[in-house]
Amino acid sequence: MEKNGFPKENVTKDTKDGTPQGGVISPLLANIALDGLERDIRKKVLEEIGVKRGRSLTVIRYAHDVVILHPDLQVVESCQETVRGFLAGIKLKMNVEKTTIIHSYMCHNGNVPGLNYLGFNIRQYRVSKYRRGKLKNEYKTLIKPQKEGVTRY
Repeated sequence: MEKNGFPKENVTKDTKDGTPQGGVISPLLANIALDGLERDIRKKVLEEIGVKRGRSLTVIRYAHDVVILHPDLQVVESCQETVRGFLAGIKLKMNVEKTTIIHSYMCHNGNVPGLNYLGFNIRQYRVSKYRRGKLKNEYKTLIKPQKEGVTRY
């Protein structure tokens, strides 16, 4: 130890606790720690599938909550590995209980269609050809408050 009480070398200690969820500092620390995550995901996808197919990639991040959207399941799984590698580089782990791959309108691996994100449920529904009218889109996207939040309210 030096005179000021700090060790001579950089020493890290593993902890089991992080910042308290819902605390005022938590989103700021998450944004600092995850800076560059979106860039790494886009770079990896562009290397793997090219610019043309990479255009349909959407990455949404709010503090520590990340949503990755792409029509190809393999691309999403590759992005998940990229996120896992990024987090390992900063000595963090992905929460496997909260990490799922879902489809917007079909069941996938036993998961209900749609996703809950930031207190909302986002899901797509097929629209019959008779109800589409002039719209060419086969799907209607509905964003509703999460059932748990409505029940709690």
